[in-house]
Amino acid sequence: MIFERRFLLHLTWQSPTIECCATFSVVETNAFKHLNHLSLRLVQGSDKDVKDYLAACLATLKTEKLAVDMKLKETEDDLSRQLSYTQQTLSEKTKELEKLRSEWTNQTSSLSSRHSEELLLEREKILEVQPSRHKRTWQRINVKSKNPVKSGSESYPLHRVH
Repeated sequence: MIFERRFLLHLTWQSPTIECCATFSVVETNAFKHLNHLSLRLVQGSDKDVKDYLAACLATLKTEKLAVDMKLKETEDDLSRQLSYTQQTLSEKTKELEKLRSEWTNQTSSLSSRHSEELLLEREKILEVQPSRHKRTWQRINVKSKNPVKSGSESYPLHRVH
């Protein structure tokens, strides 16, 4: 069997015509009993009591507002400092990146230029070597054609390419 708890809020006053007091109660009800957990007796406040209470509430709210305003100001100052620091760091890193890019571009350009020069030199060397080699090969062929081969054991010399 499951017991359910139910709570009732109960407001009673003695007479609707007489401005006296009222009672506010929190009552737990179940199948067996009604249990009163809280009972507050409410009385009408005087103008002075109400004004004093409202003045105290207003003073508390003003104090809380000042505390929130100070906290807001501190947070704004802190965020402004963080923003300034971040912007400065970003500026420094941007300059560093541009410097590195410039160095990389210069190195790439230098290496490319040097590579082109080396290729040009190698081509020139090949062009210088190639005609003399070609000439020597023709000379050997001409010499061999003038002197016929006497035995089959002779072979053409092997040429090495530099």
